[in-house]
Amino acid sequence: MNETPSRFSAFIAELRRRHVGRVAIAYAAVAFILLQTGEIVLPAFQAPEWGLRLMVVLLLLGFPVAIALAWVYEITPKGIRRTPDLEPALGGRGRPIRYLPRVAFLGLTFATVAAVGWWVVRWTVSEEVPVGATPTAAVPVSAAATPISSLAVLPLQDFSEERGQEYFAAGMHEALVYELSQIEALRVVSRTTVARYAGTTMSMPEIAEELNVQGIVEGSVLRAGDRVRITVQLIHGATDTHLWSSSYERELQDIIALQSEVARAIAREIRAELTPEEQTRLASLTTVNPEAHEAYLRGRYEQSKGTPEGFESAIGFYEEAVQIDSMYAPAYAGLAGSQLLLEMSDTTVVVEGLQEAIEAAQRAIVLDSASSEALAVIAGVNMRLGESPNSLGKLQVVVSLDSLHAPSTEWLARHTEVGRQMDMVSVRRRPERAEPVAADHYVMTARRLTTAGEYETAAEILRRVVERYPSETAAWDALERVHTSQGDYEGAAAVRRERIAHADAEAVEAEEVAELERQVAELERAVAEQGEKGYWEWQALYFAQLEEQGEPFSHVDYAAALVALGDYDAAFENLTLAYEARDPRLFSLRSEPVWDPVRPDPRFRELQRKIRESRWPTAPPPPR
Repeated sequence: MNETPSRFSAFIAELRRRHVGRVAIAYAAVAFILLQTGEIVLPAFQAPEWGLRLMVVLLLLGFPVAIALAWVYEITPKGIRRTPDLEPALGGRGRPIRYLPRVAFLGLTFATVAAVGWWVVRWTVSEEVPVGATPTAAVPVSAAATPISSLAVLPLQDFSEERGQEYFAAGMHEALVYELSQIEALRVVSRTTVARYAGTTMSMPEIAEELNVQGIVEGSVLRAGDRVRITVQLIHGATDTHLWSSSYERELQDIIALQSEVARAIAREIRAELTPEEQTRLASLTTVNPEAHEAYLRGRYEQSKGTPEGFESAIGFYEEAVQIDSMYAPAYAGLAGSQLLLEMSDTTVVVEGLQEAIEAAQRAIVLDSASSEALAVIAGVNMRLGESPNSLGKLQVVVSLDSLHAPSTEWLARHTEVGRQMDMVSVRRRPERAEPVAADHYVMTARRLTTAGEYETAAEILRRVVERYPSETAAWDALERVHTSQGDYEGAAAVRRERIAHADAEAVEAEEVAELERQVAELERAVAEQGEKGYWEWQALYFAQLEEQGEPFSHVDYAAALVALGDYDAAFENLTLAYEARDPRLFSLRSEPVWDPVRPDPRFRELQRKIRESRWPTAPPPPR
């Protein structure tokens, strides 16, 4: 007596008869080959980073389709034919195989593919972790849901096979910082400030707290011949959780496009809203001569040392770059900057040598009218020659800055690498000048250094000023801002207390000193009880009282307190008044942490645009 086979056994036998297993294995093999080919070919054609992800999704979706077709059809010598259903005789009677197992099999296949596809897209494709990185926990909802408006890019590690490639990794790091810093909705810590974290053992939360940023980017550069591979990952600073990572690879001649692509990907992941101009700039594809770019990166590396010897060496590399490619604008801008910085740092260089810097800067602007480094050099030359900073056109023969809608002199000084270097060189060259006019100069320099995150240097300069000029209110205000920029509100209150002591020494009337004592006591109590919130509440009340009394004050400082307290509409009203009053403190908006909450606001972006294009005198701000 024959046993009746189970339905499951009959279903398995039917799968074999229809060759479904063979088709599944063949499909998987072909899909694997296609993905391996795509990983190599897609980057060569500068395909977007989601190209490989799309291939994986399509191949996964095609799998159940292939299984279904294998079940229904078969390939015969006569072509593709529908596979006939089998009705085996069981116990002398024919019983058709039921359709329920078939439907269940196909449903299970679709569900499995959908689950695997979701997992791959979410966690694996484009999520390659750099060499040496430690796997991180899942991203907390609070970390992933909040857009990041402040960022620090740590120095990139050099994983190149050839030794002596530090300059290349440093150049890539500087370029990435520059690209991201051009996004107005984002505050990016300067390259010089984050340089000290190279090889640090500090944790990410410690670095984030010290730099007062929400996000941190770290990564590595691998150069092999004419190929460059950069791996980056985005980390939520406060929680030390991994948000995103990816790797990008290009030919050396496409390195500019590579830098823009990485910056664009980071901007997307932090959900920074780009303006149309920013989108166009980051999407532009530019090729460079690899040899010229090599010399240029060596020049940037030498220039970053900030010494006369470094500037001289940088000039040699920049000249080599322009000899290789006479149309390479960044090399001309670098040449102009190094020539100016050498003149500022070496007293043996005659002022007439500045003409070479002017000519190189003009050439850079002709090739690239948006070269902020070249424009900053021209502004710096004017100031070195004693010209008015608003008469930049007098030193030009080929182009006019006004006709190019160039940024203002103060903006260039604060927000370009060569501008920050000029401030540092100026401080080192004349540290002990005591003329009254020097006080304003040093206060402005200290404000720029604060903007760049050079807090220790800024504080040192301001200490020197207040010791010589105790009544210099702008210096005291700037010193207090150095502390608040670092989140040190107790230190800011201590500066207020010290200020009173100097006022008493200056024979200020007793009643005025008593009032100041009362105010500072309230400030110290507010900071002790409520910390940051207490400080800004005291500031807001203080400025409201000055406004009610008709006393002069900075609407920028009032707006800062209002932003910290969440009253954004009132803050923008004060910023508008500050713009109408041409308050030079507005130039700090781009880089000071207190403005991070309103960076995505369209009103903030519009104000930034106006400030960048302003032609204002650099007079000290009104007293407080």
